[in-house]
Amino acid sequence: MPATRIRRIGTTKMLEPVGEGGMAEVFVAIQEPLQRKVAVKAIHPDLARNKEAVTRFRREALALGALHHENIVAVHDLVEKNGQLFMILEYVDGVDVLEIIRAANGPLPVDIALLVAEGVASALAHAHWRNVIHRDIKPANVMVSRHGEVKLTDFGIAKDLTIDDLTKTGFIVGTPSYLSPEQIAGKKADIRTDIYALGVLLFQCLSGQKPFVAEGHGELFASIVDGRRPRLRELVDVPRGVERIVDRCMQVKPERRYQRASDLHRDLERQLDRVLSGTPHGRMVRYLKELGLVREDELTGFDLTELWYEQDPSESIEIDEIELLGDGREVRPHPTLLQRIRGTLLTAIAVASLAVVGTLLAYYLAPKETSAFLHRMARWVDEASASASGATAVRPAAEGTGGPAAGKTGGATKGAPSPEGPSPAPPGERPEDARR
Repeated sequence: MPATRIRRIGTTKMLEPVGEGGMAEVFVAIQEPLQRKVAVKAIHPDLARNKEAVTRFRREALALGALHHENIVAVHDLVEKNGQLFMILEYVDGVDVLEIIRAANGPLPVDIALLVAEGVASALAHAHWRNVIHRDIKPANVMVSRHGEVKLTDFGIAKDLTIDDLTKTGFIVGTPSYLSPEQIAGKKADIRTDIYALGVLLFQCLSGQKPFVAEGHGELFASIVDGRRPRLRELVDVPRGVERIVDRCMQVKPERRYQRASDLHRDLERQLDRVLSGTPHGRMVRYLKELGLVREDELTGFDLTELWYEQDPSESIEIDEIELLGDGREVRPHPTLLQRIRGTLLTAIAVASLAVVGTLLAYYLAPKETSAFLHRMARWVDEASASASGATAVRPAAEGTGGPAAGKTGGATKGAPSPEGPSPAPPGERPEDARR
């Protein structure tokens, strides 16, 4: 029975088709008890009896069911009706990244491209942690909702690394322009395969074109395997740190790429912090509105002014020279004067606090020794102060005279005996102490 003839699946009412792929068709529908829009993915009727196709469809549902992440489209249910499988999915009201690139008719702004890549990297980090690789990362499989959310979709050829692969040895699954060199060579894909494809996607978003362009698949595959592509900064002006992220993702040898999507996500976040001037969702929605992909009347309850702010320059450091080294480490600029003063004050406060605490602790543990030490310190300070004041108070006597000037100032030259002789020691003090 054709998928379009089925009008209801349980409490879900089918509305209209919104997309079609090689294995399934997607409909927008509504769950009537909840009055919630959903997407229904229906396997093609002519594949309903194909054992491999059905197994893939079920595995996609199981893989999505194991993933719970804000950047991955959620699955609600898997239903079989009249011998045909239907997957009830989260409905993403928006556009895919391929539509955004076409609407822009050129490179996307750096912050928009990074927002897309950061969302996909976050999704992949979660999927890889659950032993699931996507194997088909491309702009058409990344949605951006009308509220600025980035969602990774279509896990149709995803692979659970904990179970046997359905792909036969030597066969290639995926989209040609986004295949990694190891996929073309017929080797098994792993998490670094997804990282390579994300690098291709980011290159395309930043430059407005695919990194590898050829007339036929043979020439295309040869370029991918050899890594023959233009440098990103030859096509568009982007920060060097961003270019290095792309280059590292697209290394021909998997061991030279990011080894974890979480590491890639971290570097993308750092670059975003330096170029993003508003909240992520607010910035994305504003850009969709600029392209005409979102209308004002579609933003009910969504106040753009609350999601946009200007960053205070005094709260940030200069970022023009921040770059990533080949291994992902950062080259940071010198801090501002305000940051240096703040750091110095904090250091001084910390040292003073430690000194006070140490003194109190020592006094508690050895009060007599500590008291004697403090008295000696006070005496040294007094003697140093007396010496300093005496040195400044003594004025040289006139040539040929004795000491009237010195006598008036109350100072004495070091080593010269007082004409009045030694002063008597105070009561209770020995003469030797007085001489000291």
